[in-house]
Amino acid sequence: DELLGKPTRPEELSMDALGQKTSQIAAAASAGVLMTFGEAVLTGAPVDKLWTEVIAKTFLEPFGLHEAGTYLAQSEDEVKRIKQDNPELQDARFTTPRSNKPPLIVEGTLLAPVNYVGAADSAVSLQMSPGYIGSPVYPNNSVVVYKSRNDGDKGLERVVGGGFIEAFAFGGIQPLDQTAQAGGGRVEV
Repeated sequence: DELLGKPTRPEELSMDALGQKTSQIAAAASAGVLMTFGEAVLTGAPVDKLWTEVIAKTFLEPFGLHEAGTYLAQSEDEVKRIKQDNPELQDARFTTPRSNKPPLIVEGTLLAPVNYVGAADSAVSLQMSPGYIGSPVYPNNSVVVYKSRNDGDKGLERVVGGGFIEAFAFGGIQPLDQTAQAGGGRVEV
């Protein structure tokens, strides 16, 4: 009840029911994003990190999920395997979903790298879950071309998509070429 709020039938709604304390999720969803954005700007957050900081503070912090440097994994068993396979992560913090809840898959969109312009023909679907993050296909079966924000600068071509990576490794070093991107090998995290 605390997380989602008590269920209420529409025909039983009243001003008293609407005046009750808001659930944790509703409180986070209705938080002052603009105020949080303004605070981040005033405290000197780097421009390329503003959105990340605002989302973390507004939607993740109320649930204790905002700690930078925390990894995501599907289960405690997966955390044990990851730490066994990656000794450098022995002391790392991990977040796992509750085992009694349905799997979570979030859909997002990759727009463009910093200093490049996002466009409809360069937007790429990004699927995120506690187990894996990635884009299952190559957009238009090709590389993605991004236009520079700076007039006169050359555009940027990148291989984007074509598979998934374990969530804990997302943001690590990219594969050197499209062949290495096919997976199977280990990469530095």
